[in-house]
Amino acid sequence: ATARVGKPWTTFGWWLLGDTNSTNPWMWSWNHVLVPYCSQDLHSGTRTQPIHVDDLPQVYFSGHIIVSSVLDTLDARGLRNASTIVFAGNSAGGMGVFLHIDWVTSRYSPSRVVGSPIAGFYFYSWEYQGPDTAPGECNDLSDFSYRAWPRMYALWDSFVDESCALDLDDRPWECMVANVSYPHIDSHLFITQAQTDQVVIQEHDCVPPPANGTSDGWSPTARKYVSEWHKNMSLALSPAALNKSKMDGVFNPACYVHTNFTAKYPLIRGYSFMDLMHKWMGGWWKNVLLDSCGELCNPTCNPPW
Repeated sequence: ATARVGKPWTTFGWWLLGDTNSTNPWMWSWNHVLVPYCSQDLHSGTRTQPIHVDDLPQVYFSGHIIVSSVLDTLDARGLRNASTIVFAGNSAGGMGVFLHIDWVTSRYSPSRVVGSPIAGFYFYSWEYQGPDTAPGECNDLSDFSYRAWPRMYALWDSFVDESCALDLDDRPWECMVANVSYPHIDSHLFITQAQTDQVVIQEHDCVPPPANGTSDGWSPTARKYVSEWHKNMSLALSPAALNKSKMDGVFNPACYVHTNFTAKYPLIRGYSFMDLMHKWMGGWWKNVLLDSCGELCNPTCNPPW
């Protein structure tokens, strides 16, 4: 998660951090630990020495080391005695869940460990190049195209899912995105992902924001791009949603949001992602809710922030 100054995390009611029955009805009384995102490496970096990046001062890319150190500290407080551990994250943190979940599951066996990535199921970006592309809409750090990953993987010295890295051999950077790593992951996952991800489309694919905040504000070229993106997300999630041999959960509303998932919205058939996750955790059967109304058509979506 990315820390926001000025308000306690629990006041937002997002994700699984709420400490009241209204914001987090199923896990409000659990122990919660927030690891702010401060390493700019999708929580994957293993560098122990600072390096120079362009004209920036020396910086550390130590996200994986931070995660490991936090767990070491929690172990001293009894985490290894936990019966159930939910390893969750949103956006970059959601990507970090896919990178780490099998490692965390192995570390805490025989505890029950489940992963809960929110807005973290990424596939390679394909930059929008329509006539209305805004200058400077994207930058190098938001370039998630296939060509960019070898450089970022090397820059960060990234930790990735070990099974994925072994199978791909000389292309371990491909394991940075869930679209590639997911088939290699053995742990149980509950995946929460918008069918049309606002931040990915605007910040990684360089599509200008709609002029009036709705899909009507896009140019025909941009609207066509977003429509194709929606199809690609449905295709990318299909192994998780349709594979009945793997008992993972999926909550996939037809919304134009990124991490805006709470106990009250969006809803699919009356369920929030927290409701469905609670049902899924009640047993190892598959629980999947996918909107089938079309594109950007769920009436319970919260406007993007």
